[in-house]
Amino acid sequence: MNRLCYFGCLLSLGLTAAQAQYMFIPNARRLVLIDSLRATAQHLQAQPASFQRDTALFFALDRYRYHYFSLNRPFTELTQTMLILPDSMYRVAARHNWAAGLIIAAVRRADAISYLGDKVAAIRLYKEAIGRCQLHPLPHEQGIALINLAACFAYRKNVTRTDWQQTTTYMKEALGLARRYNDIENIHQYYNLMGDYYVIRKQYAEALPFYEAEQPLMAKHQHLSGYRTNLAYLGICYLQTNQAHKAWPYLNQFFSISNTDQGTYATYLHYVVIYELGVFYLRKRNYRQALVYQRQYETNLRERTLFDHIGHYEAMSQIYAGLGNYAKAYAYQQRYLAVRDSLKIDDTSRRLSDIEAQLASQRQQNQIRALQNRALQEQNQTQRAWLLFLGSGFAFFICLVGLLLYSGRLRKQAIATQLALMQQKRDTNTRIIDTQDAERQRIAADLHDDLGGTLATIRRRLADIRQHLHDPKVAQDLDDLEPLIQKSGHDLRRISHNLMPPEFARLGLAPALEQLVRNQPPQPTQFSFVLSGQETRLPLEIELNAYRIVSELVQNIHKHAQAQRAAVQLLYHTDKLTITVEDDGLGNRSVTKSTQSTGIGLKNSSLRAEYIGATLWREVSEAGTLVVLDIPYPSPMYAARTSLPHSPN
Repeated sequence: MNRLCYFGCLLSLGLTAAQAQYMFIPNARRLVLIDSLRATAQHLQAQPASFQRDTALFFALDRYRYHYFSLNRPFTELTQTMLILPDSMYRVAARHNWAAGLIIAAVRRADAISYLGDKVAAIRLYKEAIGRCQLHPLPHEQGIALINLAACFAYRKNVTRTDWQQTTTYMKEALGLARRYNDIENIHQYYNLMGDYYVIRKQYAEALPFYEAEQPLMAKHQHLSGYRTNLAYLGICYLQTNQAHKAWPYLNQFFSISNTDQGTYATYLHYVVIYELGVFYLRKRNYRQALVYQRQYETNLRERTLFDHIGHYEAMSQIYAGLGNYAKAYAYQQRYLAVRDSLKIDDTSRRLSDIEAQLASQRQQNQIRALQNRALQEQNQTQRAWLLFLGSGFAFFICLVGLLLYSGRLRKQAIATQLALMQQKRDTNTRIIDTQDAERQRIAADLHDDLGGTLATIRRRLADIRQHLHDPKVAQDLDDLEPLIQKSGHDLRRISHNLMPPEFARLGLAPALEQLVRNQPPQPTQFSFVLSGQETRLPLEIELNAYRIVSELVQNIHKHAQAQRAAVQLLYHTDKLTITVEDDGLGNRSVTKSTQSTGIGLKNSSLRAEYIGATLWREVSEAGTLVVLDIPYPSPMYAARTSLPHSPN
């Protein structure tokens, strides 16, 4: 039995180290692992009971717990299932009085209880697990228990000097244990928690030494979760201490490997960095860049706590104030004040509830004896009342079931009607866009084949006539017509190419847009084109509609903006393509004058954006107009067309 316990101890160390390598994996792969572990657990449960079977089942449950809670799941679902798996692990270990298993199960149960907010019970369980490790050495689990025990004191709302002394004592003990056994994961956890303690208090200079000390270690172990965390917080600390030249190499490395589709922590870490970049640019008064990052952070705001809402709303209010959009600045300021007041009310209500609970407990103890004496006298009355209550409750239940069934039928009908209307709208939009594209292709072909041929014939005929003329003045007049005919040919080709760029399917979106920008006349508006990131080809249908949207925006600038400069930017991210069209024209000074004339174009662009699943928003100020088109990359299962219908190309 001792040899088996020792084997289980080594297996636990190997398992936890392997789990650290699975923190950042795609959710699809994690779901496959979960299904495999569930099948393994079911297979083991069907086997005859034995110590070997139960140890294998124990570690299968532990790995299942790790991957299950690494997925993005609602908090309410986590609270309902958080303790189920640790309790199952504890029962499996208790059947054989397996010391190593009991320690691991105690640490997992303490983690769950701490996450649910009962720090007192969690501290008691962590200390119990640490005490058992003195009799049955399990270095890695002992280190985890010490680090999480320190976190219970460090992350209190009001940390006292005693709390901080206990935190540092437990953390130093965990670091010494991790170095003794070369436990890289727990060494990372030490530096990470110590640095994070100062980061959440905005003490970046004090946090920086911990992350710098950790960096060489994590660089040697890039497969572990700590490597990505270290890159993120090194970049944040350098930014906030005015060392941007040191920050950006780490942040660029972080964004090159960051992926929000790799579980809860990956999403959390990615948007923490996005938020800090927004705050950095706000501090530098680069309001437009700050707005870009804060808008990205806002897409994940529903997954964040109300404390994070406060910081975001305050930052957005300052950004819009800096951009001169005081209406939006005021709106975000109102949100900030509302959330702040709500948190204050919640905190006060929580304190009042605690006081009321204590008062109610005292009153209840005083009333227990009186109630016991009255219970015998009221027993008969209670039975009659209970029977009446059951009868009324049953009748109410029958009525409620009938009402629910009826309302469910109405709800299904309403949903079916709404889905049918949505499908009809999508079909109508699809037909409109397909009809527009087909008409553009037809017009482009007619211009190129018919009018282009006619201009070429006129040019040849004029050349023939000139050869038979002897009057120099008439010949000079014919020569003066030559530039006009050439200009007409060039304009014809430009208009035809704008309607349907040649070889669009082969070249792709980026070259087509670059050609569109370069073909624009330098006066009155000078256009520039910027391409950033690794170009990613999208389905042809999406690229063509994106090209139409940008072309419409370029034409609007020519017609209405009165701008001197304009820029078209393509920003290829890891999960989406962002296209921005910006000019320094009239901006909001032309809104009232050009709303009617540009309404159809903007509506058409919005329709195309909705059709391809993109987001189109427009920011107008006195400095000009900014239009941003965010196109998420489609899934691999997306069946895109590879050629245009009826395309002359």
